[in-house]
Amino acid sequence: MDIKRILNVLNPQPAIGGLKISDLHMRYVRVKGGGLATAFLKLAPGIIKEGKVKDREGFINALKELHSQISKKPKEKVSVIITLPDDNVYIQVFGLPQVAGSNLEEAAHLNLQMISPIDFNNAYSDWQLIGEKVVDGNQLEVLGAFIQKEIIDDFEYCLKKSGFVVVAIECPAFSLSRLAIEEGANVENKDAYILLQIGTNGLGFNVIRRGNFCFNHFVPWQSVYGEKKETSLADFKNIIINEIQRVLKFYENHWGGQINNLLFVSPRLNQEVSQIISGNFPMQVQIMALKRFRELEPVWFSALGSALRGLIPRSKDTIISLASVGTEKEFYQQRILSFARIWRNIVIAAMCFIFVIFLAADVFIIRTIYSLNQQLAGSVRQPEVVELNNLKEEAQIFNNKVALALAANREKINWAPFLEKIKNLAGNDIVFQRVFVQSLDAPALISGRAINEEAALNFEKSLSGQPQFENVDLPLASLIPTSGGVNFSLSFKIKNLQF
Repeated sequence: MDIKRILNVLNPQPAIGGLKISDLHMRYVRVKGGGLATAFLKLAPGIIKEGKVKDREGFINALKELHSQISKKPKEKVSVIITLPDDNVYIQVFGLPQVAGSNLEEAAHLNLQMISPIDFNNAYSDWQLIGEKVVDGNQLEVLGAFIQKEIIDDFEYCLKKSGFVVVAIECPAFSLSRLAIEEGANVENKDAYILLQIGTNGLGFNVIRRGNFCFNHFVPWQSVYGEKKETSLADFKNIIINEIQRVLKFYENHWGGQINNLLFVSPRLNQEVSQIISGNFPMQVQIMALKRFRELEPVWFSALGSALRGLIPRSKDTIISLASVGTEKEFYQQRILSFARIWRNIVIAAMCFIFVIFLAADVFIIRTIYSLNQQLAGSVRQPEVVELNNLKEEAQIFNNKVALALAANREKINWAPFLEKIKNLAGNDIVFQRVFVQSLDAPALISGRAINEEAALNFEKSLSGQPQFENVDLPLASLIPTSGGVNFSLSFKIKNLQF
């Protein structure tokens, strides 16, 4: 029996797609089976400018139109991971000493405040571990990202108004790097790469090292063109050469060594860019190709990279997200509502099935009794009377069995209050993995994950303080630290089920 499949049926994760938003277009991609579901919409000029919402009403109308392409149900919530332009996202690498591992969250948050390039009180920020670095002893390497709250709030408001549920928000540097690492046909995790994207907003230089995205350098077209509306090939060549030199210099100073591979993503100028880089750097230059979805054009790569993140279970997604906390709560609320709707339908279907069975049994019994009475009334032969009596006895036995079934149904235990009780006692710091009750005479067992040991011990105290439970036992040996918190196993005895 496939437990994961059963759990997905009982509490399915909603389909999550990737939505790339630029100044000019919106592109939606969702991995569906072995293929892709896509939707595209061109934005009117001025709705989004330099990665910011300038016309809320126009943007909401455009999102509703895109929603209608994705779903035929106007009220259906479409879950998405958003990719916003690089223009307003700041990415920085910093180190933490190994001793910070015992309180990594607090140490990382403190460092984010210190290195933030914008007012931290008016910014959304997040971080993720990208490896270790040997400098005066091992250091944890951390990648931090920042963006102004106002920018995110505008996007989230419009997306919520148009039927979208935001699961996470990132920039193309993350989505493209993820796509290269997971689906790149010419990417080896042991090597270092510069991933160059030539996009509508500018040039993105991303560094991939040991299978991790670890650095981003974005050059907007405005800094290339200046006051001009176009640039010469010579100027473009100089920009490419100068910025690659800066990236290589940063890599050498920060990690040591050289980068010998460059991938680039561009809807055009492939030959020209390849010649510029190959003629000035001793690097292997390749156009980014995919293992799967080879027919997909490069302009869709960022949306596909975010769609791949949507396949990760939410409990295991520790990648940087610049969404607000309220957005994450809304996503989990939608999952709870979906779970409740599924179980409501299951309960209704089960009750209808039971009703049909009893109705059919009732009709059968009535018809049997009627038939037997008819036969008895017209019968004058002794063998037929005996047969009729036998049929009556069988009907009585059947009725007794139905009565026993009804009595058993009335005496069944309602576990809903018990489950609700322990869920309320656990609060938000505990996630149940298994609740096992063999009988009321045997100890019950709860296995789960807490955010820390204190949360697990508090849960034990909460159970011990309830009159319905006794012999609550949380062995310290069952507290096993994991990357997501602490796994634990707890046993107790149920005194009564009066909640």
